[in-house]
Amino acid sequence: MKISSTAGAKKADKENKKNGKKKAPARKTAAAKADAKSAAQTEATGPVVGDDDDAASRGYTDFSYGKFWEISRYLDPDLDPKDPDTIFSQDIHFGVYDIADPMPPEQQKLKNRIETTLSALKLIYNVETTDPKRQARNRASFDEAFDKLFALTSLGLGQEHSKTEIADAALTSLQAEIVDREGGRVKNEYLEKLGIPALLAALVFSLIFLAYQYIPQCAAHFSFCGDTKYDFLFPEELHKFRHIFLVLAGCMGGTWASFAIRKVALTFYDLAIIEQDRIAPYMRLIFTGVLTTILTLIVTTGLVDIVIGGFKASSLLTSGAVAVLVGAFAGLSEQALPAAIAQRAKGFLDAVNA
Repeated sequence: MKISSTAGAKKADKENKKNGKKKAPARKTAAAKADAKSAAQTEATGPVVGDDDDAASRGYTDFSYGKFWEISRYLDPDLDPKDPDTIFSQDIHFGVYDIADPMPPEQQKLKNRIETTLSALKLIYNVETTDPKRQARNRASFDEAFDKLFALTSLGLGQEHSKTEIADAALTSLQAEIVDREGGRVKNEYLEKLGIPALLAALVFSLIFLAYQYIPQCAAHFSFCGDTKYDFLFPEELHKFRHIFLVLAGCMGGTWASFAIRKVALTFYDLAIIEQDRIAPYMRLIFTGVLTTILTLIVTTGLVDIVIGGFKASSLLTSGAVAVLVGAFAGLSEQALPAAIAQRAKGFLDAVNA
């Protein structure tokens, strides 16, 4: 978003322009003329009201004028208009009039919502993809959404008697429309990004468990399996704790299912940032896997145990079903797992210090 301050003398130019006059503004004081000249020479200050040709050459078009705001489209003139991706560089300029009247808080709130909505739209549609059809669809969808956003901005802020409440309701409706259109795609794409590495990791952990479960038994009965030079691959301690790999396999599935359970319905801003902690899918799996391993060691070493009815978490070292279930529960609770582990670690250190 671009924001600038527009001098009071320019407001008079705006009024004359609205009345059908071409560049016939009211008289300006010397100071006002200096302000206008400075604004025309400095791009950061925004367009000069009443000078459409000069404003257009600096990237400002489609002006609308409210009591407090001057609204226009903005596109950096140095960008190549033939580049299709230039469409994502479109912006909305908010020029603020220097007048004594206090600005209604609902207008400032609407402006803030418009800014965050535009930022979210760019994150939703300006995504890296090699599919030309997907690229074209994203550009068209963004262009359509931007036009609607600019229209409601002009309605809510760019009129002498701006319809702020109507524009605010239209903005909510626009966000709901985009959620309906893009929500399923965004959710399924994230489930795929999280699910593929989770599935591969679960398969790897399961194969490692099977190796430690059955290869030592094979070596004990068949001479061709008992080559001693490979003994370092199967140390006794890892064989003892081999069920941890089943815990991790269950954790991968639980972490994937956790997202689907937590995000039943996406909000508009979820489409832009689907997880508030901003952890990449594969990093989420690693992070949750490490915490689950710590949890497993806490249980198996006797620091804590979980007993519910006939279920006993510490039996995971002898029961594959219990191991998978503990891992699945840890993955499903991956949002609460960091705090639980940190609390247990704090309790341990407090006991040491005591």
